[in-house]
Amino acid sequence: MGTMQWFRRGLGTGLWGAVALLLLACNGVTITLGNTSTAPTTTPDVVASAVAVLAQTQQAQTATATHPTATLPPTAVPQPTATATSLPTATPRPQATATPRPPSPTAAPAASFTARVDTRCRQGPGVYYPEVGAVLAGETVPILARSEAVEGYWLVQLPDGRTCWAWDRYATLQGDTASLPAATPPPAPEAAFSLFYVGPSECGANRGLTFEVVNRGPVPIESLYLEVQGSTYRLTAGLQFQWWLDCDRKGSAKTIYAGRSAWVTIPTGTEDLRGQNITVYAKACTGDNISGTCFERRVPLRP
Repeated sequence: MGTMQWFRRGLGTGLWGAVALLLLACNGVTITLGNTSTAPTTTPDVVASAVAVLAQTQQAQTATATHPTATLPPTAVPQPTATATSLPTATPRPQATATPRPPSPTAAPAASFTARVDTRCRQGPGVYYPEVGAVLAGETVPILARSEAVEGYWLVQLPDGRTCWAWDRYATLQGDTASLPAATPPPAPEAAFSLFYVGPSECGANRGLTFEVVNRGPVPIESLYLEVQGSTYRLTAGLQFQWWLDCDRKGSAKTIYAGRSAWVTIPTGTEDLRGQNITVYAKACTGDNISGTCFERRVPLRP
């Protein structure tokens, strides 16, 4: 292929045509078109532009070949932050609640004791037992049992739950007392006794008051002291169990055994105490001459 033919084809290709023209001009080649011979004319602006474009193109290709495009590292994908998840709280199970049962109807007592006055309540059926409480006036308590040993005493239950024996002289009984069971009382204290007024004694000009002493304790009573007090007198009896009702009926005893009784007369001289309010003080002991275990009582009396 001739030089002119290469030039014609390259001139139509744009950039390469400009480059070829520039090279020919630099080598002093004369370009002839047709039959006209034209002196080579150099256009500085065109040449300069072509050179500049060629230089930029070569620089871009060199930079691309020499320094490959840096590949950016892959952007780190943020990992989800671990969040402490609290364990589900155990739901407390409902506690089984016992359904309250309705109270059982309280059976009415077979018999009841209503005090008309404040009434002492004792450990056993007798005034010789220690007091443990009282049935107050107007108060009604159930009767649990009866006493066979001493008539008129009933085993009752106080409002606080304690049981004791109450005398019915100043009380009203209700219900079927006959069907109540008999209760065995606890043993009475040693030297415990009951004192009953028998009646006046008279023999000639001598007067006196006679009492019955019943040994309620578990051991014999060996001695007894009696004293009658009034407004103007104080009479005492000896340590022996002597008695007299009149000039013919009289007697004595040395010992009062458990469960037994004896009479004792207090001489009043010429004093007639009938119809007067007096107080009898009595002290019984398990030994002679008011010794050993003793038990004492005060009894109001109106002969």
